[in-house]
Amino acid sequence: MSAAGTARTGAVTSADGTPVGYEVTGAGPAVVLVPGAAPPRMTSGAASGVASTVAPGMPPGVASGMTSGVACALTSGVAGALAPWFSVFTYGGRVAGVEREVEDLVAVIGAAGGPAMVFGGSAGAVPALLAAARCPAVAKLALWEPPYRVGEIPPAPTQPTLVLHAGGGRAWLRTALPRATHRVLDGRTGPLSPATLASELLEFFVTR
Repeated sequence: MSAAGTARTGAVTSADGTPVGYEVTGAGPAVVLVPGAAPPRMTSGAASGVASTVAPGMPPGVASGMTSGVACALTSGVAGALAPWFSVFTYGGRVAGVEREVEDLVAVIGAAGGPAMVFGGSAGAVPALLAAARCPAVAKLALWEPPYRVGEIPPAPTQPTLVLHAGGGRAWLRTALPRATHRVLDGRTGPLSPATLASELLEFFVTR
């Protein structure tokens, strides 16, 4: 794997034959950052350089105007912050339906060559949850504000799972995902910084 601070690129073929490019930063156990919408309260619109779209098949709770972007400042910042401890995989998303997104994620996990820890924020939490339910190579799962509404039942992962919430949280998700560890980032009503997210992920991913 690449040394911390440098990056290498690669490509893997998804289940439908589509090539998926990825970038790896750092060295160590694999972490895959799922592309998706900019997390709620992170931006007021689409991330820079990314079209504002909502992938077909997302739960109705996904807000309009979210992005299905290749990367944003948050994802890039988190990858750099985690690189001293992990091989961090980032890859480009495509608006082709949740099933295709799950297949892309599983393919990238396969490229990691073994068990991987997965993070999905906002809309990216949907394919992350689905992949965790289907792919035993997902060792740990971390989520930021999964975009489900009350009454919508997300898949319940069996892997160790951390669900991060903005200030106030979504109390009903504790019932929907009872085996997960839920953490409310008190006072988090403004932008979620890469440093804040990376700190939470590091603590969770290194805990046995």
